[in-house]
Amino acid sequence: MGRCRWVLNVWVICSLWLPSQTLAAVAVIAGQNSIELSSYVKVLRGAPEKLGIDDIQEMHWQSQFVRQPSSGKAINLGHVSDVVWLRVDIYVSEQSIRDWILDVPYGGFQQIQWFVPRPDGVGYTLASDLNPRLADYRYDAQPVTLRSGLQVLYGRVHGYGNVTLPLQLQTEAVFMKQESNHLVLQALYFGALAALLLYALLFGWSVRDRNYLIFSAFLLASAVAIFVGNGLARLYLWSPQTVFEPAVQGASFGLAGAFSLWLTQTFLRSLSVRSPLARLLGWLFWAYLIFVAVIILRLWLTFDTTLLETVFSALTLISALMVITVLWNARSLGQSQIYFMAAWAVVWFGALAAALRSLDWIASNDLTLYAMQIGIGVSALLFSIALFVRVRLQYIERLAAQQEALQGRQVLIQTLQDSERKL
Repeated sequence: MGRCRWVLNVWVICSLWLPSQTLAAVAVIAGQNSIELSSYVKVLRGAPEKLGIDDIQEMHWQSQFVRQPSSGKAINLGHVSDVVWLRVDIYVSEQSIRDWILDVPYGGFQQIQWFVPRPDGVGYTLASDLNPRLADYRYDAQPVTLRSGLQVLYGRVHGYGNVTLPLQLQTEAVFMKQESNHLVLQALYFGALAALLLYALLFGWSVRDRNYLIFSAFLLASAVAIFVGNGLARLYLWSPQTVFEPAVQGASFGLAGAFSLWLTQTFLRSLSVRSPLARLLGWLFWAYLIFVAVIILRLWLTFDTTLLETVFSALTLISALMVITVLWNARSLGQSQIYFMAAWAVVWFGALAAALRSLDWIASNDLTLYAMQIGIGVSALLFSIALFVRVRLQYIERLAAQQEALQGRQVLIQTLQDSERKL
């Protein structure tokens, strides 16, 4: 028995020297408190819906598990419309910590069930039956207890759309610290959006400009979409099992796109920009509204969302390119459209990064996973600056016109006085 354990230890240690694509098991040793598991995940696709954990142990299904190439700190499963099985081999040393948390900080799937070896070592059981999931977490977090030796964990993923899994194994202390840091950053982000929204409403009311109302609607729709996408709605608004959450996020992003185009149209109209591309923005505005209507219909009708996701990505990229082109051609009209062009460029780069990450063409990291959130936050600030500069320029123009009119009136009065003296 001792010799077998020694051979197993040598095999695991040697496997760690191989390239990441051929790693067999992740080693959990003393002193570790956070481990990225994406490089060690094997995936089984196309399994029947009713396939259970006992069936998955058969050689026929075991031979179909293939290693999923990792992308940065996550694995990208692409478009998922059925059940996907995951397998993670973990070698636990004698001196390592036994209690861990399997954390998947991503909300693009309906449910993930983890199966762990039974305490008696015979068969598998749901990890949630041994240790209930963390109830107050915005994503999936499953406490697990790992015994020494080689442990094989299985995950059953029910997904929708493009699914990315940044899978982590962390101690409770590291997990709580990470979640606290994330919530602080999210609070700062949404606090900034709330401040911009309040600024837009108050400033719009003071200058009686409807552009600020449209800008406020864009900010609100974007904030709702990001709030839902980051799992915060599960903490404060509804339960994690809410079925309409994807529809709320998709419809909010669609409304944000429509309001941004409406805002751009009124902005270009106020600058007296006349361009065929500018007139086409109206058609894209209605395309976004149709997209929102179809997303809402999905609450009652069941259909594949692959085409919808492609349409939304295409609308975002085409709209951004058209607006940037129009503003670039009209860039000599003033300073405010430069900020508008920069805002749309940020949105375009954010959408492009998100699309490339979903296609697994670029690595998944903190920057690319939150590309849309970062882009919308920066673009909201640039939009507000553009509107402020436009109002300021209009105020300066009105003030100059008043000064010119006052000077003309003074000249007229002086002329009349001169005429009276001559008479």
